[in-house]
Amino acid sequence: MGEYALYRGNRIKIGSDTDLHSLRFDDRFKVIALPNNIDPVNDAHDCTFRLPLPQEDSEPIGDYPGQGHVLLYTKTAAGYHEHYSPDSLEPSGIVQATTKHGLLINIACHHGTKLPQAGGDIAKVFWNGRAPHIALTALRCRRAEHTPSNLTLTPIIMCLACRTRWYMTWDELLLYVHGDLKQRLLPYAQNDRLPVTSDLTTIDS
Repeated sequence: MGEYALYRGNRIKIGSDTDLHSLRFDDRFKVIALPNNIDPVNDAHDCTFRLPLPQEDSEPIGDYPGQGHVLLYTKTAAGYHEHYSPDSLEPSGIVQATTKHGLLINIACHHGTKLPQAGGDIAKVFWNGRAPHIALTALRCRRAEHTPSNLTLTPIIMCLACRTRWYMTWDELLLYVHGDLKQRLLPYAQNDRLPVTSDLTTIDS
């Protein structure tokens, strides 16, 4: 279900249900909630918000291109990028392969940590141009009575192949983001002191 608000007198889409993928957390006061739509101010603690990407600063609210994902990486001493790839991520997801003749195959997705097992009629499984699987995708807002705003933000990462999502701790995430985006995220990290049961806690879809 789409969620809409008023921005500069215009009706804009800010998200779907509690996923406010077209509204940044700091911009929630710039829009006016419409009747029968989610209120991004009063209902913020139930919502996820778009990342504050510096390259999107010139885009109007509600008109951002794409989903705004950020690949996570570190730089080696030689200057090469090493993308975030944990030893394991659970639970596994499902991706679907297809042929132009209509054959569909559901395959277990291990989010880039390992290949699914071949067997039976599936003769072989292999990488062909392996690409990064995991990206920072949104910020989850929750209640936090100990903070001045009574709200805290927690990062969400996602497998780009099967769309499974997890919470991630700020301490781990900040190793893999850089530049202006990292500077924007640091205040959120300093404000987030709610416990997360593990570094990667699955978010129910």
